[in-house]
Amino acid sequence: MDASAVVSLCSWILSEMVRFSQKGLDLAEANDAVEGLMRRKFPLSEEIDGRIYTQIGDSAPEVALGILDVIYPKRMAKDELIESVKRHGYTDNNANVA
Repeated sequence: MDASAVVSLCSWILSEMVRFSQKGLDLAEANDAVEGLMRRKFPLSEEIDGRIYTQIGDSAPEVALGILDVIYPKRMAKDELIESVKRHGYTDNNANVA
């Protein structure tokens, strides 16, 4: 918890430094830098109420592999894996193919 507070505080301080030093530069570029620093940091994967959510993967197969990687060496039923992939916003067909 303390480390999270320190990281957030450091991000805020760096954002203030960018804001003060951006005189004469492109405002959109400075805004992008500040937004990148202030973006919330999430773990790559986490388990909530027995359901696995992952930030890994840009496609349904990559999300499925990320979920399987989290539960390794345990196994997961095919139907449960399909439901997990669908919870990440993919359609029934994409989840079945993955």
